[in-house]
Amino acid sequence: MKEYIASFRKGWELFQPFRKKFAVMMGLILLTQVTWQAGPFIFGKVVNNMQEGKPIGDALLLIGLSYLCWMIALAISMRRQLFQEHHIDYAVERYLANKTLEKFLSLSLGQHRSQSSGITQSVVSKGRGALENMVFLLLYTILPIGTGILITIGALLWFDRRAGAIVLIGTTLYTWLVYRHNTKHYPNVRRYNDTGDEVNKHFGELLRNASVVQLNSQEKRVYNEHDERLDKWGTQGQEAWIPYINDIQPQQVLVFTIRVAVLILGVFLVYRENYKIGDFVILVSWCNQATNDLWQIAPLQRQWLDLWSKVKKYFAVLDVEPTVRMVSNPIPFDDIKGKVEFRNVSYTYSDQRYVPDDREKTEPTKPNLPALMDVSFTIMPGERVAFVGRSGAGKSTLLFLLTRGDDPQMGQILVDDNDLRLVDFHAYRQATGLVEQNVLLFDNTIRYNMLFGLNGRAQAVSDEEMEKLAEISRVNSFKDRLTDGWETKIGENGIRLSGGERQRVSIARALAKDSRLLFLDEATSNLDGENERHIKEAIRNASKGRTTIIIAHRLSTVHDADRIYVMDKGSIVAQGRHEELLETSPIYRRLVHDQLVSL
Repeated sequence: MKEYIASFRKGWELFQPFRKKFAVMMGLILLTQVTWQAGPFIFGKVVNNMQEGKPIGDALLLIGLSYLCWMIALAISMRRQLFQEHHIDYAVERYLANKTLEKFLSLSLGQHRSQSSGITQSVVSKGRGALENMVFLLLYTILPIGTGILITIGALLWFDRRAGAIVLIGTTLYTWLVYRHNTKHYPNVRRYNDTGDEVNKHFGELLRNASVVQLNSQEKRVYNEHDERLDKWGTQGQEAWIPYINDIQPQQVLVFTIRVAVLILGVFLVYRENYKIGDFVILVSWCNQATNDLWQIAPLQRQWLDLWSKVKKYFAVLDVEPTVRMVSNPIPFDDIKGKVEFRNVSYTYSDQRYVPDDREKTEPTKPNLPALMDVSFTIMPGERVAFVGRSGAGKSTLLFLLTRGDDPQMGQILVDDNDLRLVDFHAYRQATGLVEQNVLLFDNTIRYNMLFGLNGRAQAVSDEEMEKLAEISRVNSFKDRLTDGWETKIGENGIRLSGGERQRVSIARALAKDSRLLFLDEATSNLDGENERHIKEAIRNASKGRTTIIIAHRLSTVHDADRIYVMDKGSIVAQGRHEELLETSPIYRRLVHDQLVSL
């Protein structure tokens, strides 16, 4: 029960902007149900009039009154539908979409790095959709049914307390059975939906890597693997829903029992207490209305239970706090100079997944090895510095921390002598340019992707400026293939471009910001020899007057850097210029030798 109450409070807080609108909907539902309930009462009175032989005019008058009540109820119902279209339906969907996106964009880069994108997409899309469905189910089905039952019970208690008591006791018992049913079967339904998330994740991976499957002729294998997951999912579905359906029977029996009890009471009232036939009709009609509403709760219960298991996980995600936060009064960081300093920085990656998975709580966690250990260095404004080393040496972790993807467990990172944890990191990121090895692009135009970092200023960029940017980044080398010029769509993640072309678009995106800090993580890794020379020249020109930090695997791209830091096992083991390191650093000499041998 505490879990339900906590989630209700969470939903109540989440939908605070809609409380007044929900109250209006509740009022309209109440008015509709009250006017609908007048029909059986008036109909019973018509039967009594006919039984007593009263003038036909009295009966027709009552029929006209019932017609008026039904028309009023219909008018209120129509008004309610228009109100929900104007103020609730699309507004709730838009609100939840924006709220969800706002939440996920507030999480740290480290949290997104730890979490599987397939699981995230499944939980978010299912959870948000389930919450929308729960809201609409509550407003348009459960509340009208519940209100109708309560009003009918009140009418029965007013008309005959014995009949009202039978329906009230039966409804209370039915509600208790529903709650017990939900509590009993919820864990199985949750496991079923968790497995569904895994199935969706696997299916998404297969779609993204379809070419890998085909090129390795593994179609049958992945089909069988996915079919095994589907079989497990189906088995869990049967284990969840078959016992659920069997346990519904007591509730169904209870509905018929309430009806029979009221019928028996009505017969005794007519035969022993001289109730009129019309009064019997009123009792039976109101009882049938209440039990018909109860009868609808069984399928609603299954639907609600399925939605609830998804919404609970979605609520848990919304409650996750970002691991990287901005202080209340951050340093504005408007005029960045470009000095970068690491002071005794140590960092270990941690599991920051934000989608809860109860199945993983029983699995022992293995301690992660440190990615950086007591790293210190200073880069002055305008310097061009490179970090080299074997894979896993900690090079990319430096940039991860410099973009404030996470905060170090020990030490300080300072930019312009300001602790990075104290600055406005939105302004800081706007003032930096980053070129990653694995380029991520939008399914949009090439202009959109090149100018994405300009924070709304993209429309002001002229074609001449675009040409200059394309020349520096060497995007112009494939401009002749852009059928619609800068408005050419490049497909999902730039699928219509080659790896090297995507890399150049990423370089253009970083250079377009004209930032004082330029970070390059393996920026030439996907380029052939000729294009690498062009990009090296572009980077050399772009880094003039900027602090440039280069993470490099190809040492040919950094031999003219102002300073090269050699990293090994998370530590800086040597520093100097190319010629110095060839003389003093065995690790650097080995890196150079290995690359020369591989040519």
